[in-house]
Amino acid sequence: MILFGLKPGIEFTGGSILELEFKKERLQNQEIKEKLADFNLGEIQVQSTEKGAILRTKEISEDIHQKILGRLKENEISELRFEAIGPTIGKELTGKTRIAIILALAAITIYIALAFRKISRPMASWQYSIAALIALFHDVLIPIGVFAVLGKFYHTYYCRLIDHSWLFHQRYRGDF
Repeated sequence: MILFGLKPGIEFTGGSILELEFKKERLQNQEIKEKLADFNLGEIQVQSTEKGAILRTKEISEDIHQKILGRLKENEISELRFEAIGPTIGKELTGKTRIAIILALAAITIYIALAFRKISRPMASWQYSIAALIALFHDVLIPIGVFAVLGKFYHTYYCRLIDHSWLFHQRYRGDF
């Protein structure tokens, strides 16, 4: 994680999401990228769906949005959604996440210290809570490290990984 860092998705950096549905044959991801190469959109992330694709790009204007639709119209598409996401949402989410983590760690420390308060040997109850926090840090650090490596070598964005793991969990439970 120290070497590569996490590669944030557009939920944190800002950008545009365009969801399309193909009426006939769905274009391959590489074909979509090639058709949109002249628009200078930077790195385009194309996520396949059952009958369409979700395009994630840097923030684009309505004019460019319409040009993209015009370029892909020959494949008979319909637009399901278009959203512009500002980096402000990511900053707000990051700030709230930090506060939530601090509160959760404090609650864990207090709970374990109270739960083990009657045990005085071999160490004090607050030391048990510190040991639990170290174990928790270790358990979180490993998946974050995996996300960092995946982001470096496979261009995987950690927000998308979290979304897919949630979707897999919902399908496994039978909610979908």
